[in-house]
Amino acid sequence: MRLYVLSCRYLPSGDRACHITGGLIMLQTLILLAGYPGTGKSYLAKLLMKRFSGFEMLSPDEIKEEFWDAYGFRNEQEKEELIQKSWTEYYQRMEWKLAQGISLLSDYPFSHKQHDQLQAVCERHHVQIITIRMIADLDVLFERQKKGIWMHPGISGIF
Repeated sequence: MRLYVLSCRYLPSGDRACHITGGLIMLQTLILLAGYPGTGKSYLAKLLMKRFSGFEMLSPDEIKEEFWDAYGFRNEQEKEELIQKSWTEYYQRMEWKLAQGISLLSDYPFSHKQHDQLQAVCERHHVQIITIRMIADLDVLFERQKKGIWMHPGISGIF
């Protein structure tokens, strides 16, 4: 599988923002891997990380699970509070990494809720956004979720 991302962009100053990664001319980039659980976002992220060594992974699910493991929760309200705190942490980490000039990959079951904040962060740092939407047969996804192959206990409702 090959993915070629080739782009340059002009900054407000008129300067051209390009750098070479893996033989390709690339801007600092945020690649969003969107799709339902089980569509292969994490698998594709690993392939992309091998191909484009200048990228780091930033996963909202991993941050959420870190919070669940560190703080725990006793009910749905506490769980939801941790989810909201994990989104705050996700954006803080993103801001810091982008300010350092790091390109990011993020696996992400995104909805329209995150669009404006992601757009604002990327505009502040002059970062291009590339979204790759992953799809799969719903029957396959249902079977994968039923088996719980990749699930953190907090996802299944275990308090």
